[in-house]
Amino acid sequence: MTVHAIRVSVVVCTFNRPRLLVECLSRLAGQAGPATRSEVIIVNNNSTDDTAEVAQRFCGSGSPFRVVLEERQGLAHARNRGWREARGEYVAYIDDDARPCPNWIAAMNDFLDARPGALAFGGPYRAFTLTPLPDWFPRDYGSWDLGAQTRVLARTEYLNGTNMIFQKALLEKLGGFEGSLGMRGSTISYGEETELMIRMHRQGLEIHYCPDIVVEHAILDYKMRLRWLLASSYRNGRSGLYGHDLDGQVTWSSYIPRLIRGFFGALVALVRVRDLHAKSRAYRALWPLMWQIGYFVSLLPGRDKGRDR
Repeated sequence: MTVHAIRVSVVVCTFNRPRLLVECLSRLAGQAGPATRSEVIIVNNNSTDDTAEVAQRFCGSGSPFRVVLEERQGLAHARNRGWREARGEYVAYIDDDARPCPNWIAAMNDFLDARPGALAFGGPYRAFTLTPLPDWFPRDYGSWDLGAQTRVLARTEYLNGTNMIFQKALLEKLGGFEGSLGMRGSTISYGEETELMIRMHRQGLEIHYCPDIVVEHAILDYKMRLRWLLASSYRNGRSGLYGHDLDGQVTWSSYIPRLIRGFFGALVALVRVRDLHAKSRAYRALWPLMWQIGYFVSLLPGRDKGRDR
């Protein structure tokens, strides 16, 4: 397959998840190649286990797979390396703990046939687990769906990083993902994809949602703990991204009334939420508050907001 024949470059960024990576790549192996005008780029972000060996099994003469090593630690850096290595017109991102549905790449091609020149698009994801969920665990966690209609996202809506596709020329123009945001090894952090789409929204660039482009995303065992869920919410807020304030006019002092309301709202929710499990009540009451606390901290003076790509 020649470089010019590639339409979609699938990028799988990975760090120390060889077992999950095998399943993701195995499913992509049934889709990628000349028939779907696609390739797969595995970006190894300094894994310290046998990830490199696992990834290499999928490569070889005539294979649509190839592996690159990104030494700058962080998911944003790995994603940037992916689009820079891409030979296709579009760059599709899927996490190493996700499973593409059988027609995932074909659905992208169908979307592009109908909307040639689209800048960014993506679809829903559905949760799966390797072990049973605890009884208290929120059953609505880990899935995202905007309905059955293809449409343009509103200014306060964003795609999820495990199922998003961008025109490579757009990523080049915008400079890719903000390197100071996002996961760094095992350190929890978020927001690099949202920050990119906020910049798109500010410029009036359209982002599409397509319900036919579907992946499954794992809820791993370590996420099945209340402490992790609340820490995740805090770190999400700590990224400093606030979807309803695209003009960036929120300050720490102007946010205090919202934070106070958040505290009172959490107290009321702890009393009013009717649930058999104390952990479930705590999650539903405290999850939004932890996000607000994280966001408030991000607004405090002295936080480094410099760009790092």
